Amino acid sequence: MPCELTKMAPGSQPEVVLITSEVREHSGVQNRAQATLGSRCVLAVFSLCTRAKGVMAALFVLLHTGQKMPLIGLGTWKSDPGQGDNLSPKNADGTVHYDSIHYKETWKAMEALVAKGLIRALGLSNFNIRQIDDILSVASVHPAVLQVECHPYLAQSELIAHCLSHGLEVTAYSPLGSSDCAWCHPDESVLLEEPVVLALAKKYGRSPAQILLRWQVQQKVICIPKSITPSRILQNIQVFDFTFSPEEMTQLGTLNKN
Repeated sequence: MPCELTKMAPGSQPEVVLITSEVREHSGVQNRAQATLGSRCVLAVFSLCTRAKGVMAALFVLLHTGQKMPLIGLGTWKSDPGQGDNLSPKNADGTVHYDSIHYKETWKAMEALVAKGLIRALGLSNFNIRQIDDILSVASVHPAVLQVECHPYLAQSELIAHCLSHGLEVTAYSPLGSSDCAWCHPDESVLLEEPVVLALAKKYGRSPAQILLRWQVQQKVICIPKSITPSRILQNIQVFDFTFSPEEMTQLGTLNKN
């Protein structure tokens, strides 16, 4: 995702800002990194460094869409409804439009960006075990991470074990559950309100969100809880000073529905 840094007064600026972006198989990506495979242009991760220490810094990153993504620390960000690129293009008949380029070819094109020094690491998103093994069979740059939806309702235990055994870290998006998803029924249970979650929150003097994040951390899963509220962003990282017993980890694991 093409980005630029905006300026602020010297003092508290970062020296390096790492931007992580997805290459979606059903949509083309602008050729800003000059890496092409046939007609396919790919762009993965940009590292935007300060041009001179104390000169350039950022309160937000300005995306090529004109949107401003705040640099607010731990957490992720999404654009306002109706803004940004069309992430789910449709065919004339209403079905999802997918690219004809195989993801293994896309991977090889992204490896060229690593060779050029334009990106630091490559990863996968929403891949299953078979697809991960597909990439491993052709990769000269080992995938660093798999990002998938993961929480006690969707524990992904087999997938996590496969990744860790093959040297991939796992990053969980929607670690607090996804009750606001478009396909969720309004009467579905809410993970943050589960009795076992509330009981552990009371026992440890923590919020339900911290209980769910600690569950992830304790099984070696990286979390990216989504928040734009500074107090919650701070709270999200305060999960390293308590530990669940094996029995409590199992109790949370019994919430799994997949």
